Amino acid sequence: MIRILGKEEKVKTRTLYEESFPEDSTAFVDYYYSHKTQDNEIFVTEEDDRLCGMIHLNPYNGFLDGNSFPMSYIVAVATIPQVRKQGKMYALMTESLRYLRGKGDVLTYLMPANPDYYYSSGFQFLPDCDLAQEEMCLSFFSKLAERKGEDNLQESEISLTKYGFGKDMLYAAEVRLDVALRPLQDYEFAEAAVFANKILRQQYDFFLERDEYYYQRFSEEMKCQGGELLALWQGKRITGILSYGLEEKPDVPARESETDVAQKTKNEPKNEANPMAQQWNHSKVPKEQPLAILQIQDFICEDTEQLFSALANRFPNQTLNLPKFRYMVRILNLEKLGGILKSRSPIHFTCKVCDDIILENNGFFEITSRQGTVHITPIAPFTPNQAYEEIEIGELAARLFQGKKVFFREWV
Repeated sequence: MIRILGKEEKVKTRTLYEESFPEDSTAFVDYYYSHKTQDNEIFVTEEDDRLCGMIHLNPYNGFLDGNSFPMSYIVAVATIPQVRKQGKMYALMTESLRYLRGKGDVLTYLMPANPDYYYSSGFQFLPDCDLAQEEMCLSFFSKLAERKGEDNLQESEISLTKYGFGKDMLYAAEVRLDVALRPLQDYEFAEAAVFANKILRQQYDFFLERDEYYYQRFSEEMKCQGGELLALWQGKRITGILSYGLEEKPDVPARESETDVAQKTKNEPKNEANPMAQQWNHSKVPKEQPLAILQIQDFICEDTEQLFSALANRFPNQTLNLPKFRYMVRILNLEKLGGILKSRSPIHFTCKVCDDIILENNGFFEITSRQGTVHITPIAPFTPNQAYEEIEIGELAARLFQGKKVFFREWV
């Protein structure tokens, strides 16, 4: 039997979650079940009162080409080992997608563990979500490498001190007395959301809108991963936002004792030019604990160099990693997508759309663009002498989203 769990029942899925995603810490799972399940929906399949599989639908607000609309993020897709390869997950996914369509949703998306499985359910990869951020990072660190006479940077992990950062690094962005990088406070989340949405609208076509509640929960998510949600302030104005979690770095030399660190810190010159800059106190880390990698969740800023200069000053001698996020999108309502989507280049083709799950998407359509807006118009009746191409719903999504600048960086 497939059904949606009531609010009080959601905790029953925790055991399956922990067994299916052992990489998630207890702190993270605690956060998920205390925060994310407050307003999400969980589809389950059961046999003889036994939980066999689940899909979580986490609500967000999407923003695409100037249009805002509700959109669910599909996460925690899992089944117990005893019922795998029996078609139960496909049936569960089918019911979930049809439910979202019935609610009026136009699109949904997920981060796949196995993309091949989701192709069969009509999902297709979005354009590379990380490309823009990777380009900004590589451009910035390559400039530093060039100043030091090194080759351009082509590494996934970037040492802040290797490229001239640390306590001696005083860039113009850092010497300003009115510049500081510090954790966002609760009363600042609304202001941060306004800033983030403004920058995202300038730089991207498709992203999730932020609000005060978004950052409230996102801050808690970073804390449970040992990290923070930081804001770069220039005077009383936010100019950047960056979030990170901590990941243990294997095979590093033994740490110095707290006494050695304290003595070394005492002898080093202080950064008098920027007393507002905060630095991580390494003496708080036990010497047996390996040095952690700063895993950047996302960053949104006016000036990349200013943000990363401040980050280096806050975390000297650290390594940062910008993990790859790849997401797949699924069209739920093809006709409604036509009123939302825009195109920078002319579009005009006729097609027969095939969708095995959402039958309402099937049929013949004329897809055109007029004054930049995409129109998806059913053709009824269809005359046999008209030329057309046959296309699966996932292939059509890849075609319509081609060239879009996408910014998704959410885990759950």
